[in-house]
Amino acid sequence: MNSPIPFNFDGLTVRVSTDECGAAWFNAGDVCAVLDYVNPWDAVAKHVDADDLAKREAIDSMGRTQQANHINESGLYALVFGSRKPEARRFKRWVTSDVLPTIRRTGSYFAQPAAADMRGVNTAFWLIPTAVRAGRALGLPRDAAIVAANRTVASLTGVDAMQLLGVEAPALDALPAPKPAADFLLAWQSGAALLADDAAPLPFVPCTGRQLHSAYLTWWRREHYQGWPLAETQFVGFVGQQPGWIAGRPQQTHRDRTDTAPLTRKMVIPATARPPVSLTRTEWLTEGYFTFQAALDAVQSTGDLS
Repeated sequence: MNSPIPFNFDGLTVRVSTDECGAAWFNAGDVCAVLDYVNPWDAVAKHVDADDLAKREAIDSMGRTQQANHINESGLYALVFGSRKPEARRFKRWVTSDVLPTIRRTGSYFAQPAAADMRGVNTAFWLIPTAVRAGRALGLPRDAAIVAANRTVASLTGVDAMQLLGVEAPALDALPAPKPAADFLLAWQSGAALLADDAAPLPFVPCTGRQLHSAYLTWWRREHYQGWPLAETQFVGFVGQQPGWIAGRPQQTHRDRTDTAPLTRKMVIPATARPPVSLTRTEWLTEGYFTFQAALDAVQSTGDLS
């Protein structure tokens, strides 16, 4: 990993490093300080998936090298959505418009192919493995999942990873074009479902069927699909047909984050989603509901959710 690059946001330092693949890792304590989390350990445990968290070297205030929690872009967005600080949205915009472009200009990413946009290439290679796993979770055979993942990521980033690597796509018998609903689930699980140009990816957390359908409709319009989107009942039914997914079934949650009174909500729970050890299932589902709603509200405030 490269030496941390210190960035300043409203007088607070945010240290960012890049790993051997060029992915950015943010010092979790720095991010929590910016977002006004009183207990960084608790905030990370509640909001950040284990896959988005890693121990990395950091230099403390006394110049000593320590192992500290770092989060990737997905983990950073999760903390942003969980924060109640008014400046959280501005912080997210600062990261995407200033920090990440600056890091990419340092040359820490792998060598640039002659005709490829490095930012798109890095994003594509980062998304492909997750997209393949999502395709498998949706019931696609291995080769079909690879082709569908490459096609979906190419449509999102403009980079055809197979073509760039000189890899021939597996021969498939009449692989059908993915349906918009399947495309949406794949993009959501891959961390690539965007509802607006300046919005963070839709958080991959449990939510209600109505919330997910609302996001699907916005995404469907943004992607300019032809025809008609699925109605809410059809969409939730489709989601519930995916292997291991739960959709439309009543689940016990809390009324809100501070009121633990029981409230039943019809939740969507992805097959790969699991509660962190620090939360009960009810707390996890409640947190997912409000995190997802915050993402919808953020887009709605821009006028993009109609």
